Amino acid sequence: MTDYHYSFWRRGVFAGLLIIVLALALIPPLTKGTMNLRVFNVSTPAPILHFYITINQMELHTAGLPSSIGWVTITWTDNPPKLDLAGQNGQSSPGASIISPIQSGRYDQIRISILQSSLTFNGAATPKVVCSSCLYQILANATVPIPPNGYGNLLLVLSPDYESLLDTQPSLALNVVQVSTP
Repeated sequence: MTDYHYSFWRRGVFAGLLIIVLALALIPPLTKGTMNLRVFNVSTPAPILHFYITINQMELHTAGLPSSIGWVTITWTDNPPKLDLAGQNGQSSPGASIISPIQSGRYDQIRISILQSSLTFNGAATPKVVCSSCLYQILANATVPIPPNGYGNLLLVLSPDYESLLDTQPSLALNVVQVSTP
């Protein structure tokens, strides 16, 4: 026989409360927010009318977790976003936007996978395919808070390497110029 002074029901209540606290602490947030990604291009040479990129998936990294885990993936199965990064008459891009629901939280990195890209020149009827299944990735560091039922805004400014795009064997090369959370 033990000399435990507390009755069995008190131990049961304590164990139940402990299980509830652990479950609430370890379960990921169930609330949703909205990610609003705006992509801009620094400038576009005059002969290029449109510069399309099709995004395969977008991943956000949960802040505070190691880079090997904690990635939240946004994929599009039916209609992946096709963005036009070219501005009008060589001006900077008017910006392309991707709006997608995501679980609320704080994210510190964004990774964008580009499935394909193409260029349309002034006076050309058909686009020039740069890569049809390139799976090119853009990685940028930025802290993006996404509140429950709110918006997390991220501005991404890119600078394409037009020399590699306009080459006889074109390849996609995009540099991140600026990342900000307006």
